[in-house]
Amino acid sequence: MKKIITTIIILLVMYFIVDRMGGMAIRWAYNHSATDAKLKTIVEKIEVEIVLMGSSKTEDHFIPQVFEDSLGMSTYNCGLVGCMDIYYQYALLNLMLERYTPKIVLLEIGNKTGVDRPQRLAALAPYLGWSSQTDSVFRDFGQYNEYILSYCYRYNMNFMNTIGWLGKQIVDDTNKGFVCQTVADYTLKKGDFLDIQVCEKALRYFEMYIKRCKECGVFLVVYIPPYFADSNKNLYVSYMSIMKEYNIPFWDYQTPGFYLDHPEYWHDELHMSGKGADVFSSKIAHDLKDLLNDIK
Repeated sequence: MKKIITTIIILLVMYFIVDRMGGMAIRWAYNHSATDAKLKTIVEKIEVEIVLMGSSKTEDHFIPQVFEDSLGMSTYNCGLVGCMDIYYQYALLNLMLERYTPKIVLLEIGNKTGVDRPQRLAALAPYLGWSSQTDSVFRDFGQYNEYILSYCYRYNMNFMNTIGWLGKQIVDDTNKGFVCQTVADYTLKKGDFLDIQVCEKALRYFEMYIKRCKECGVFLVVYIPPYFADSNKNLYVSYMSIMKEYNIPFWDYQTPGFYLDHPEYWHDELHMSGKGADVFSSKIAHDLKDLLNDIK
C-alpha cells in the first residue's frame, strides 16, 4: 500500500510539473501567435475612451473613426464573432477593467444575449486569475476547476490555431476592430424576430454588468442593432425594466425597422455592409453626441 501511495504521489508531482511547464510553453506560443489577436488587443492593450462591445454585428456595424471624428474621443470596436451572450460580455468587461477604465461603453443586446449558458467562455480561459469577477463566471458555470487543475487545458480551444499562427504577422488593425463587409450578392429575404430567449440568470448578469459599470464610473449605453427583419416591439421588455431602474440610456434600432428599404446597406440579414456601417456609425455617433450634450 505504501508503495502504491508513493507511486501515486510521484505521478501527481510529475503531472503537475509537466502541466505547468507545458502551460508556460503554450502561453509563450499563444502570446507570439496571431490567434485571438483582437481579443488580446482588447484585454491587454487598448486604452481608449469609448469601447463598443458585442458580437459580430457590433464588429461589422461600427466604424471607430466615425466616432472619433464626430466626438473627438478615441474609440475601439470590441465586437467579437459569436460572443453575444451576456456572460461572455460580463467576463470580458471585467478583464478590461482590471487594466484600465474607459469613459463610455456601448453594449449590444440582441436575440442571443439572454441564452441560458455562455457560448464561447472557453476563449477567455487563458486569462483565468486576471480578474476575480471573470473567474466567478467560470465557477458559476462549472468551468473553473478543470482550468485550474490543468494550465495546458486553458489553451485547448485555441491550441491548433496557436500553433498554426505562431510567428505569423498579426492582422492589420488600422480599422480599430471594425471589419468591413461587402454588399450582399443575393436578394435579401426579410425575416422576423417575434420571440427571444431570456433566462433569469442572464437578466441577473445583465444587472451585474450595469452595476459594475456604475461602480467603475463608466457611462453605459445599451443598444439593439438593426436587423433586416420585422420585430416584436415587446421583445426586450425584461431588459428595459432593469435599465429603467438604473437609469441606463437605451436605443432600439431594430424595432423601427431601420434601413429595411436599403438592401445595399446589408451584407446579409444580420450584418451590415461597409456602406451601411458608415451610415449607421454616423447615426449612432450623432445620437451619442446629443446624449452627452444633454447630460452636461
